[in-house]
Amino acid sequence: MLHGDVALCQRINQHGFKLQPFSRYCFLNEPERGLVIGIADADEATLLKLISLIKG
Repeated sequence: MLHGDVALCQRINQHGFKLQPFSRYCFLNEPERGLVIGIADADEATLLKLISLIKG
């Protein structure tokens, strides 16, 4: 079963983004969930698209 952050990253990455699930970097019994997003070179239109995809 995929963690929610893994499934969300897979769905968003199908649109050309390269997000990583935070749970991939967590080695606890109950991993924390979240997104690792690099946006240093993103323009406003790209950020708005990303936000709309995250909102679902």
